[in-house]
Amino acid sequence: MQSHDLILVPSQGQPPAIIAGSGRKARDRIEHFLRAAIDNDNTRRAYGLALGSFFAFLEDGGKDRVQDIGPLDVRDYLDAAKANGLSTATLKQHMAAIRMLFDHLVTGGVLEHNPALSVKAPSQKSL
Repeated sequence: MQSHDLILVPSQGQPPAIIAGSGRKARDRIEHFLRAAIDNDNTRRAYGLALGSFFAFLEDGGKDRVQDIGPLDVRDYLDAAKANGLSTATLKQHMAAIRMLFDHLVTGGVLEHNPALSVKAPSQKSL
């Protein structure tokens, strides 16, 4: 996997600008998360796509750095993704990718806290 393949967004051939604007330490930690911290190739690819969508949404909303992301940004993304027809299972996968990435950024000293921790994950509705 090459550096420009870390986060796959259909409209971009390289990582989103929000990552570039976050500083070298954040970029390195995100790269480590997507290239070394996830063992399974399919999970790595799925998380890369989920995070690519998340970062594209945030950039469209005017965010420039991962350090500026808060719980409401995560909630707004999940609401928008749901409105765009993503299934509950896919939303849960996106939430897992977001939470794990932010945990990785916290343990790496990039962030003081995980903004996704206080956001409730989508739940399956019983029939």
